[in-house]
Amino acid sequence: MTYFWKKDEGIYHWHLECTAIPIHVRGNPEWEVSEMRPTDRDICLQCREKDLATRLKKPL
Repeated sequence: MTYFWKKDEGIYHWHLECTAIPIHVRGNPEWEVSEMRPTDRDICLQCREKDLATRLKKPL
C-alpha cells in the first residue's frame, strides 16, 4: 500500500479517491510518498470514511 502526506501536516492519506491528495502527488516536492505507513502522523478522516464505504459495498 502507498501512503502520502504533505511534509508540513500531521496526517497521512492512502485512499486513492481522497480529495486531499493532489493529482501529481509523486512529482510534488511538498509531498512525501512511501510504501511504509508513517507512525508519527494520524490517518486522514476522509480516507478512513472512504475505506469504510468501500468495505460496506463489497459482497460477502
